[in-house]
Amino acid sequence: MQEQNNNFCGVRIEKVKVARGCQKMTAVEQHNGKQRFGTEDNVRHEFTQFNNALRTPNFLGAEKTFERNKKLYDETHTKKMRKDAVMGLDVCGYISPDNLDASDPEQREAFQKCALEFMKKKFKGQDWCIWFHYDEKTPHFHAYVAMGKDGIFNANKFTGNGGILSQTQDIMADCFAPLGFVRGIKGSKDKHKKIQRYYAEQNKAEVIHGEQEKKKIKADVEKAIAKARETARKEYTDVIKSLGLKSSDIEENLFISEIDLDEAAAFNKHKDAR
Repeated sequence: MQEQNNNFCGVRIEKVKVARGCQKMTAVEQHNGKQRFGTEDNVRHEFTQFNNALRTPNFLGAEKTFERNKKLYDETHTKKMRKDAVMGLDVCGYISPDNLDASDPEQREAFQKCALEFMKKKFKGQDWCIWFHYDEKTPHFHAYVAMGKDGIFNANKFTGNGGILSQTQDIMADCFAPLGFVRGIKGSKDKHKKIQRYYAEQNKAEVIHGEQEKKKIKADVEKAIAKARETARKEYTDVIKSLGLKSSDIEENLFISEIDLDEAAAFNKHKDAR
């Protein structure tokens, strides 16, 4: 039986609409350029120095490229551009965690070569910029692909229906096959989970796990105390019997109390101080 390959690669594509698109892409470019971080939980700062970006010659940045292409649209169309027109595509390509040594320049170069091959095949003739992130647990790349180079702000040929998106995953897998990666399971119902939500869930799980551990430790301590008290009672009874006495004979002069642990600790602390 062939061993299952768990080295997966995949890509996510999100449309960026004209309405508030420039504002969104400013934030996206700041994140991609590491001018701001979405979360610090998964950042490995010692690898930030290896992050880099590449762009096609005519890419001027998301906002300036849009303004240039919109000018062409206005010159060739009489109708005002719709607010739901697509100004660009926000792309994220990723591989399975811990499958790339970010400190190895040869592995970084190989990763970039595969990513660039994907961009050229999938978005041939478009203007785009790609950012490589090596300082997170999952090495990945972000890319922004500008629409409207031909005066058309429509991304159907890149996203379209489920068939086109499935083909995109195939292209991604073909480009990363030299590194031993395969595409995800076809027809999977799994959804992409934003990194902020993922770490929020992880932190919540750690809190719940911590509370469960505290309860278990408390239960173990209480069990140990009960066992120690039972052992003390048994030893006391054995001593009384060895002396030929009955418990009732010394009840008035001897009493075993359930000593509170805090009081015992305070007593010991006072004794040590003396």
